Amino acid sequence: MADRYSDPRIIGHFVEEAQLVGIKQSRDMLIEWVMDEKFLELTVISLVGFGGLGKTTLAKTIYDNPIIVGGHFQYRAWITVSQNYNIKELLKKIIRQISVSKQQVRDVLGCQDASMNTEHLLNMMDDSQLVQTIKGHLCGKRYLLVFDDVWSTEAWESLSIALPQGKEGSRVIVTTRIEKVANTSCFRNRQFIFKVSPLSPELSWELFCRRVFEAPDYNCPPELKNIGREILQKCNGLPLAIVTIGGLLASKPDKNLEEWKDLRDHLGLEKETNDMLSKINQILVLSYNDLPYYLKPCFLFLGIFPEDYEIRQKQLMRWWIAEGIVMGIGGFSTEKVVERCFKELVSRSLVQPSEFDKSGIVKSCRVHDMMLDVIISISRKENFMVLLNEQPNIPPRHQKIRRLSWHGKSSGLMSTDIDLHHLRSFTAFGEDVPLKDYRKQRLLRAIDLEGCRKLKDLHPKSFSKLCLLKYLSLRNTGLVELPDSIGNLQNLEFLDIRGTFIGKLPNTIVQLKKLVHLLAGHYLKLYSVKAYDFVLKVPKGIRRLKKLRKLGMVRADNVQLLQEIDELVDLQKLAICFGSYYQDLARGMLEEISALLSKLNGSLRSLIILNSGKGNLKKALDEVASPPLLLCKLKINAKLGGLPAWFASLKQVVQINLRGTELQLQDLQVLRNLHSLVKLVLGMDAFDSQELVFDQGGFTHLKFLEIHTQNVSFEEGAVQSLEILKMISFTDQDRFYGIEHLHGLKEVHIHSDSEYIIEMVKNIAANHSNRPKCFAPSQICDGNLHRSILKLRLNLGRSLNDPFVTCSTTTVATAISISSVNTFIDVSANASFTKHTLRLNSGQTFLCYSSRSRWEKKGWGDLLLLAHPLHLRLLSSHDCRVTVLDDFKYNSIDGELVGLILIPIPKHGEGVFDSSSHKRHVIKAGKDLSSELLFPNHRRTEICSMATMMAMKVVDFSFQSVAGKLERMVEEEAALLAGVEDDVRYIVAELKSIIAFLTDMSTRRNLDERMQNWVREVREVAYDAEDSIDEFECRLRSTPYDELRVKGLFMCFCRCLKSLKARHSVASELKKLKIEVEEIRKRHDRYSHPNEAASYGTATSLDMADRYSDPRIIGHFVEEAQLVGINQSRDMLIKWVMDENYPELTTISLVGFGGLGKTTLAKTIYDDPSTVGGHFQSRAWIAVSQNYNIKELLKKIIRQISVSEQQVRDVLGCQDASMNTEHLLNMMDDSQLVQTIRGHLRGKRYFIVFDDVWSTEAWESLRIILPPGKEGSRVIVTTRIEEVANTSCSLNRQFIFKVSPLSPELSWELFRRRVFEAPVYNCPPELENIGREILQKCDGLPLAIVTIGGLLASKPDKNLEEWKDLPNHLGLEKEITKINQILILSYNDLPYYLKPCFLFLGIFPEDYEISRKHLMRRWIAEGIVSGVGGFPVEKVAEHCFNQLVSRSLLQPSKFNYNGIVKSCCVHDMMLDVIISISRKENFMVLLNEPTMNLPRHQKIRRLSHHEESSGLVPNTDLSHLRSFTAFGEHVLLKDYRKQRLLRAIDVEGQSQGLLDLHPKSFSKLFLLKYLSLRNTGLYELPDSIGDLQNLEFLDIRGTCIRQLPNSFVKLQKLVHMLTGAYFKVSSLKLYELGLFVPKGIRRLKKLRKLGMVRAYNVQLLQEIGELVDLQKLAICFKYHQDRARGMLEEISALLSKLNSSLRSLIILHLENDNLKKTLDEVASPPLLLCKFKIDGKLGGLPAWFASLNQVVEINLQRTGLHLQDLQVLRNLHTLVKLVLGAGSFDINDEDFVFDQVGFTHLKFLEIHRQSVSFEEGAIQSLEILKMIDFTATCGFNGIEHLHGLKEVHIHSWYEDTIEMVKNIAANHSNRPKCFATLIQ
Repeated sequence: MADRYSDPRIIGHFVEEAQLVGIKQSRDMLIEWVMDEKFLELTVISLVGFGGLGKTTLAKTIYDNPIIVGGHFQYRAWITVSQNYNIKELLKKIIRQISVSKQQVRDVLGCQDASMNTEHLLNMMDDSQLVQTIKGHLCGKRYLLVFDDVWSTEAWESLSIALPQGKEGSRVIVTTRIEKVANTSCFRNRQFIFKVSPLSPELSWELFCRRVFEAPDYNCPPELKNIGREILQKCNGLPLAIVTIGGLLASKPDKNLEEWKDLRDHLGLEKETNDMLSKINQILVLSYNDLPYYLKPCFLFLGIFPEDYEIRQKQLMRWWIAEGIVMGIGGFSTEKVVERCFKELVSRSLVQPSEFDKSGIVKSCRVHDMMLDVIISISRKENFMVLLNEQPNIPPRHQKIRRLSWHGKSSGLMSTDIDLHHLRSFTAFGEDVPLKDYRKQRLLRAIDLEGCRKLKDLHPKSFSKLCLLKYLSLRNTGLVELPDSIGNLQNLEFLDIRGTFIGKLPNTIVQLKKLVHLLAGHYLKLYSVKAYDFVLKVPKGIRRLKKLRKLGMVRADNVQLLQEIDELVDLQKLAICFGSYYQDLARGMLEEISALLSKLNGSLRSLIILNSGKGNLKKALDEVASPPLLLCKLKINAKLGGLPAWFASLKQVVQINLRGTELQLQDLQVLRNLHSLVKLVLGMDAFDSQELVFDQGGFTHLKFLEIHTQNVSFEEGAVQSLEILKMISFTDQDRFYGIEHLHGLKEVHIHSDSEYIIEMVKNIAANHSNRPKCFAPSQICDGNLHRSILKLRLNLGRSLNDPFVTCSTTTVATAISISSVNTFIDVSANASFTKHTLRLNSGQTFLCYSSRSRWEKKGWGDLLLLAHPLHLRLLSSHDCRVTVLDDFKYNSIDGELVGLILIPIPKHGEGVFDSSSHKRHVIKAGKDLSSELLFPNHRRTEICSMATMMAMKVVDFSFQSVAGKLERMVEEEAALLAGVEDDVRYIVAELKSIIAFLTDMSTRRNLDERMQNWVREVREVAYDAEDSIDEFECRLRSTPYDELRVKGLFMCFCRCLKSLKARHSVASELKKLKIEVEEIRKRHDRYSHPNEAASYGTATSLDMADRYSDPRIIGHFVEEAQLVGINQSRDMLIKWVMDENYPELTTISLVGFGGLGKTTLAKTIYDDPSTVGGHFQSRAWIAVSQNYNIKELLKKIIRQISVSEQQVRDVLGCQDASMNTEHLLNMMDDSQLVQTIRGHLRGKRYFIVFDDVWSTEAWESLRIILPPGKEGSRVIVTTRIEEVANTSCSLNRQFIFKVSPLSPELSWELFRRRVFEAPVYNCPPELENIGREILQKCDGLPLAIVTIGGLLASKPDKNLEEWKDLPNHLGLEKEITKINQILILSYNDLPYYLKPCFLFLGIFPEDYEISRKHLMRRWIAEGIVSGVGGFPVEKVAEHCFNQLVSRSLLQPSKFNYNGIVKSCCVHDMMLDVIISISRKENFMVLLNEPTMNLPRHQKIRRLSHHEESSGLVPNTDLSHLRSFTAFGEHVLLKDYRKQRLLRAIDVEGQSQGLLDLHPKSFSKLFLLKYLSLRNTGLYELPDSIGDLQNLEFLDIRGTCIRQLPNSFVKLQKLVHMLTGAYFKVSSLKLYELGLFVPKGIRRLKKLRKLGMVRAYNVQLLQEIGELVDLQKLAICFKYHQDRARGMLEEISALLSKLNSSLRSLIILHLENDNLKKTLDEVASPPLLLCKFKIDGKLGGLPAWFASLNQVVEINLQRTGLHLQDLQVLRNLHTLVKLVLGAGSFDINDEDFVFDQVGFTHLKFLEIHRQSVSFEEGAIQSLEILKMIDFTATCGFNGIEHLHGLKEVHIHSWYEDTIEMVKNIAANHSNRPKCFATLIQ
């Protein structure tokens, strides 16, 4: 922790007031509490909340408020407690800060020795004496103490005893994340607990803008607002996250949309790899670290849920129990223990309650998105679970998956052969589920498939092997039945099938003797009423389930079932449905109901009774001999007529729900006397009376009251505890009075179809004394009538016992499908009608049906539209077609889509319809949409499981790879490895141990030769192990299985022999490896010293100073005469420093590559007379370095700015005169040191230089010491890292100064001054040429120029031969090591995953322009970069590339129009460092010299051959080669059959040296992933190309290959197929006809990039249309006219099929047919296109072109468009690049006119052969304008109006035209660069 603050939250102590948002109201209220004279007693104020909410910042604003500081309190102290506090040290800190005198300490200690200072005395005291000292000093005084970050009640108790009670108005502020601590500290007065809440969305936005954008307006550009708010959603109001993410965005040099989108999509990756964002995890993970051991797995388990998922308390607790995460202990039941664990997580603010029940108990909760990222990260490290969300996140093959959570948008893993044998729990969120058969997952304890509505069936034997399963949730799935194998779940305790279509349980259910919870029933919830539409039939024998505690909803059809249920003596919760609507309950049933309730009286806690019949249950309930008086919840939906007598004895009942009971007014008196009653629901027909009157008596604890369609009045003093009142389905006839008398009311809900009623309730609420919130959703939507014809095709099936049908609508004017499901209707009577009649062709009328009673009064003929898709029982014997004949009104309640409920109604006069007299039929649908329409989707959320970027976990990336391969080999080839499994496992275990140690060693420096040698040995063993495995795979799998099947039994026999040979070989190799690993370990143990690892410290500047003199120190003492090319930069920077126009504190950043002279430049400014003089009152120069110690840096600043000893004493609170300043500084903690510096600098003009800052974390740690002000203070930061510069200058980017290399002339001048004598510094003519050649190596780097110049200056004789010899032996010169020492610091600072990426750059020649895409693909192919943490490998590679650019290790050479780096270079001096390191680590072999000898024993794994090399020594062993790269004309290798381990071959550019390949070149390359033959002279590919089974990338662009071999279609892993020969004119690529591809390309399912291919028939287009992952397509259409119609139609079909995947499309149409109609007929256009190029006749843009909302680049050639099409293009607001080629517009001699409208983001415009004019204000974003093939007749006007223009390119046949453009550019206000090409 020495390199950073001991407490990462210290930054919260020093937040500037201007950066505080949403804090004013809270701060003012808290200050009022602190200063309130009404409370004279000692008062504790607690600030409690989730980590990162700003509790410390809020407390500090109070503590530092002038009202508080200014004398109101006699003593003040701020004490940071933290998790691992030392109470003795805390007490001593209090004593120092409250200024206890030395004499007081002596008196308490009883020591009068005058020679002992205060610190000695305090160290002698025990805890009791320290407490006594504090209490004695504070007694009778008014004091303010802040205890920040208290984590336990024990800590609070330990501190509180030191606080004397009194009535002086003293205050104590406690900040904590733990509610229990807050409650304990404020136990005397809970009103002083202040819960710090997340910021509202608007305040979050304000804080975000203040952090990201510049003062004073903090304006956000409109195009960034939406994406900014999306990023904020992830923060969820957390100030820490908002400030940190805002700071990251502020540090970006360009605030562009793509960069913000990338941050949104990959925030998890940034949090793990970005210094700034890692602070969020550092703070949040403290909460995890503080958890006791038993809570940690409970907390990590929360990671299975998606973001923003509402986690039900009961669901979570049952999971914990099922998996054994929580168990009963100490005599407490498991349920009690698990409930306590849940409450602890709530108390610790780790879960956020989202819903409470009427008693205030948490019903559901959520996990903050930021905390969820922490959970997922920890879980991944500890292998606690595997999360599959929408990112393709396939776990390593060797990983044992024990918990698997699958989210709906995941790509899944079921298509792979991942081992799930160790799976203990499986959870699925979403519509479908990838795992339906569980016979292989025998260890499963829990399965939760809730909400997987597409799950309609299970394998009959799904559960046959799951003897350990305890938890099974199939809730809300589409299942119709359970398999009989359910009976094999011998340990099943929980089964939930609610919301399914399971109408009957299998007979085997009675075998589940350990079942505790059986939850069933399908219901519709309208408001608070659950209306069950069917219930469950249970089989005979349920009495055997003796442990059952929860059962329901079940149908009781007979006496025998009731008798069985009453034997379940442990039953606590019962939901049961009696009878049928068409018949009364039998006498025997009534008697058995009474007996049932009597027998269960001692256990029942919850009872739901639903009577579907017509009978009265009153008598049955009256006759209950022993009533269930322990009931807590009771719901009755049945006719009673009155309450049973025992109802009045329900002393524990909390909740009662009555519906259809038809009670009398006297029954209300019974209810009012139930003093434990908290919630009362009086549903439809609960009372058979005109009005309910609530008077003053009773209902003493009632908090929730719901009343349906009933006159009601409340007298004064009635129901004083009531907080929530709901009035449902109130009409104009219903009346309510006295709501104003409910003085405790907090919420009023009114559901009515009468606007008058709603307004009345709103007015009452508005005028109520307690101002309750009013919720008034309209029950009927009065929207416009929607016209539509809804057709239902009902096809009757064969007769079944229980036929049911579901009818669901999606939206109005959409066809409705009806699917077959098993269900039964009981519709709530709370919905509204809109009258319509549906007519059947057969003449029968279908009408809506709800429950009995109320709708009977309204009459038939109504179509009921409900808020939920319901199910119906259709009783008919006719085929029919149903049509709604006219308009109808539809309703949406609570955001759900409407559904239709239809029931056949008898003709008038026939009476009640008797179901027994008709056959029942199942109505089936033509298309089953039940899974899509039946239930609205509640759970679909997008999960971004952001995780640690762990591409490689070792010193070299190969180690992790080999360990994984070995484990996979054990798993996949167990049979083939018989006899060597133990050897493999031993090697894996050994390698993992070595990996862990080497990973630690990679962060250490100064390893001795012995340790370096050991590292090399281990690295080679890892490589050898991987080679052996790869060789085994190649031998085993080189012949495809399908080929073997064709060749028959003989070939199978041959394969067996072949596998035996391979098996023997790998066994021998592994045994050798085992011996070698053992010997390496023994050798290390034999020669190592104890605690050796600890002796290798991390590198610091001090370490280097001990061993070397720091080479950077020369930058501090450069003579002015030796400074070259610095004057202009120095003068400008001095002007910035001294500028009086910027009185605010200003930071100036100098950023650039190591060795450019940043330190020297900063030192010249620091020592300049203008800054040394009296302009600045305080100055300091601080060298930070890589591994800084923040405390030492702060002390250095204090010394340099001359803080007086008295100032230090005042801050420390120590007045002991015997202690000097150094002693005092050593006593200070970080906060006090910061406070000292800020206090001294406040109000002064100061100048501080922070030299060599390597991280944003270092800057943030130093930034807080700088008090802002308007005195003109300046800070200079020098750094190699662009992100540091952007962060330090986030408020004003104009003060970022990029230090550039010297120009060739300035380099030569500096060289001369360093080599030759003053004053003329003349170079002899014979040395000038070779001198300039040497300078090319330096490439403008001052450090290199000065060092090499000094080397040459030291030579006694300056002769030509010696100078010529220098470039060849430069690395041997000792002086050059000084350059490497500085440059290698950048390598050492790289995280482990970037080091191999950086070393890979060594394969390229000097000054080679490296394509970004090329480099990233090579990294991926060789496994240097891999997808991790849910992020695709491409994103990780892009992140690595951007990191190298940001660290100035790659120098960008070309940018695209969006500012993204297209290509880059490596500095020559850095390339030497790379080659040096690579050689030591055997990372690669570089052949770049005419004569170069390689050690014979060296195993070559990467080989890069440069043109100047003479090649390899004959018989060089290349059998271990993994990648081969060639540059130049000469090709070293053409036949690769002996290099079986090759992963990558790159021979791009071998146009003359590679004209053909051996026919079997690729026959053995099973592992090859990357093959680039681009720009070679090849005419054809050999058939052996088909043997490359793992090939992912193939590039044959620029070759003479016109047709691919038939074997090409075997490359089923191919992802990128790049073809096409073209020649380039200006910026235009002119393609040839394209490549012929063979039949069968549809088999390349993984293909994402394809082109340029020639489409010559319909079949090829159809095949391409099956490549559903295709993202980039370049296609050339050339066909016979007799095929034209079919081809054009298939083009439309092709684009429709690929509409969701295509991102880039190039169409080259060489025929005369017009493509306009073809494109117009595309049914589903590819609207996600980002790049679109078309070369062919159109005549007009298709209509869908205007909807390309993501298109960035458009290129049009020969399209023949019209001017109105330009209007379409101008409205594409995402368009950045537009190329209007020759013939793109057919406008004759008219001009292109660009006015002020549109093209809001266009940066690049290219126009060919067309006059153009720009009006004032046109295309203000345009930066690059290209005018190609302009003739004398092509005019151009208004270029001067393009005020943002940076470049103008003109290609013309006429010099006059070119000169005119040059003049315009020269006189342009923005002075754009002009590039002119004269076409010959």
